[in-house]
Amino acid sequence: MRVPLLIAAITLFGLALSATSHDLSAGPAIASTLLGPICHADAPPPIAGPHRLVMLPGMGDDHMAADTAKPEAQRWFDYGLTLARSFEHNDAVLAFQRSEAVDPACSLCVWGEAYAHGPTINFDVDPAQTAADLALARRAQALAGPRLGAVGRALEASLIDRYRAADAVAADRAYARDMDALVRAAPADPEAAVFDAEAWLIVENDGDASAAARAVAVLKPLVATHLDNSGLVHFYIHATENAGVPELAAPYAERVAELAPGASHMVHMPSHTWFRIGRYEAAAQANVAALKADRAYAERTDFPTPLGRLMYHFHDVQFGLGSAMMAGDAKLALWFVRQFNQDFPSPATYDPRAAIAADAAYAALGRFAPPQAVLEAPDAPLGNPLLAAMRHYARGEAFVRLGRAADVRRESGAIGAILEALPAASRNTTAAVVAQLAQLTLAGDADLMDRDPASAIKAFSAAADLQDARLASNIDPPRWWYPVRRSLAAALLARGDAAGAEREASRTLATWKLDPKTLMIRAAAERKLGSAAASLDEAAARRGWHGDPAALQPAELL
Repeated sequence: MRVPLLIAAITLFGLALSATSHDLSAGPAIASTLLGPICHADAPPPIAGPHRLVMLPGMGDDHMAADTAKPEAQRWFDYGLTLARSFEHNDAVLAFQRSEAVDPACSLCVWGEAYAHGPTINFDVDPAQTAADLALARRAQALAGPRLGAVGRALEASLIDRYRAADAVAADRAYARDMDALVRAAPADPEAAVFDAEAWLIVENDGDASAAARAVAVLKPLVATHLDNSGLVHFYIHATENAGVPELAAPYAERVAELAPGASHMVHMPSHTWFRIGRYEAAAQANVAALKADRAYAERTDFPTPLGRLMYHFHDVQFGLGSAMMAGDAKLALWFVRQFNQDFPSPATYDPRAAIAADAAYAALGRFAPPQAVLEAPDAPLGNPLLAAMRHYARGEAFVRLGRAADVRRESGAIGAILEALPAASRNTTAAVVAQLAQLTLAGDADLMDRDPASAIKAFSAAADLQDARLASNIDPPRWWYPVRRSLAAALLARGDAAGAEREASRTLATWKLDPKTLMIRAAAERKLGSAAASLDEAAARRGWHGDPAALQPAELL
């Protein structure tokens, strides 16, 4: 997941949600700065600050014996390991530092700080941080005494190998090889396995596609017998997803949230498995729970608002939004949009992740908010042409629902003009690719509305090929909100090519498992081909759909 993650800032238009497993009711309203006074969001909850480290229950239960005789130092060391495994990176550093303060002679406590400062499966660190980490790792090794066992000595030596290499990619691989040796020496040790799997997932980020399979092989023999190890289950979910076998984690995915109900990222983690196996509504609901956990953690640690400052908060919003859209759950999708607007309230000061992620919220706005509200939305913030492109996309989606093909085509053209005006250096970015997809899909929609399936096929084919070539399908969630190839299947069906529609729908479902709309398109094609599988696909589509049943009718399957 070491990629920019999507965030956005639009709101719910006062829609109250139907009953779900969580309280999603709207609260006090304030004006949105992105879409103007027609949109509303909850006021951020007041949290006093400044942030403080508190040892909280429900964050996980990791344990590894440190070389200390002081129980308090051991507790803080274990808590630091738990926070690191729960991706509370900054607080993990603080916890390890607390353990050092209690027992300055504890070498693994110093090692923990060096480990927690280092690269993860989600981000690298700069050379200055690496140099500081190397100094910490060497200090840890110098402190090692007779209380430190073989595993601890191996971990300390491997961290020095990791941080002293001049090349970051070489450093990652050297560290992974060291962790392999640790696992060979202690094959039944779940902690060694977690370190090894994490190391190989980092190697995967460096471009080694086989590394995720190595992580799966390390964890798979242990996961069923170590379901009390939240870190192991956490990394097993990541490893199986990245290796293309997410179904292997399905029996265990819920367990990580049960083990660490106070850790937002752990509560969120089942959504990685659910999304990849086609349980989109379950993935959305997991992120509702994760956002609640984030708020509780912020309140108990006095983390300053807005909550968007929390490191992975945007990922919970964006993942939940993408999942709800795939499930067709309009009310829940718009709730996530409102939640984002609450926690990321200043569009003019978005960081790059927020600016990129606003496209997902504009997509939800265009698909699900009242069309007139979409059309009355003000311009996107100045200086962000690609966000402006997604505003045009939202308007185009609203015009699709209003049946105004000429207006859909005009919005597509406006996106094209924005793309043409981009500086050369900006035309090949991921954000520009997303804008191209927005332009092409609206053009294809307008062609279908004008009963020109041949032109729609050309537009959707170009978009689907672009999505496949430029937007990796294993990004979580995918960078463009839906599989454009399903629109190609719908256009082929509209032209009377049932066999072609069935082929493209099946190709889509190989990656976007159990996508309800794609299943319905394939069912329609199968029915025309006389296949008995049509009724099975239609039933599966209805089971996975959590929106208006009318949206699964043939005329609504764009």
